[in-house]
Amino acid sequence: MALSLGAILLVTGELRLLLTFAGLVGSLLLGLFWRLWVTGDAVYLACKERAAPKNSRYLWLKSAAATAIILLLEIYPTPDFLLNRWAYFRAFSIPSQSMCPTICIGDRIVANMDAYKTVGLQRGDIILFDKDESNAKWIKRVAAIAGDTVAPGSNGEILVNGKPIVFPRPCGKAVAVTASQVSTSPFEPMKVPPGTVYLIGDNVDNSYDSRHFGSIPMTAVKGKPLFIYWSPDHSRVSCKIW
Repeated sequence: MALSLGAILLVTGELRLLLTFAGLVGSLLLGLFWRLWVTGDAVYLACKERAAPKNSRYLWLKSAAATAIILLLEIYPTPDFLLNRWAYFRAFSIPSQSMCPTICIGDRIVANMDAYKTVGLQRGDIILFDKDESNAKWIKRVAAIAGDTVAPGSNGEILVNGKPIVFPRPCGKAVAVTASQVSTSPFEPMKVPPGTVYLIGDNVDNSYDSRHFGSIPMTAVKGKPLFIYWSPDHSRVSCKIW
């Protein structure tokens, strides 16, 4: 059991199965099923052979050795090189409404933390980033990239290179958003500096974003949210994040 569960974990990590909703659920169900099957098989064999064997001392030595190996495999910390290889997978709980209705309070998401190591950022991408020295990750949508011009529109919209931002239709049932808790006074037009990106929350009227703290350096970008694996609104479970 110990060896087989370790093999399942290894295959799951190396094939990056956890980065899809089907892969995440399938891996969890496979692990649960295998544990139940092995436990049931052990109970069956124990009930079938209740008579104590003659060479009980030898059997106890084998049992002790097997127990030590299983404990070593199951309890010993995962090697650092595997943790580094699998550090791409992270899960987060969303505490604010700044990205609602795309991602709302109580949603739990899976993110790929090395998504941008080989692929460049695009307008419209939703990203995780560091804003300060805390370990907390922030989440916003890339409204503009280096060289773009961002300005307020006459009707309160946000213009990028003269065109209003269009947000994609969210997955699941419509979610009501709260009234503004952040100042939405007109912001100053700006040209996004080289090596930075300009970020906006999908809940435009209730989002603390680049309109307040300016663009952020590309080095602060840490990952890309992929899908919602749990939500208080069950219609949003398994939704991809666009």
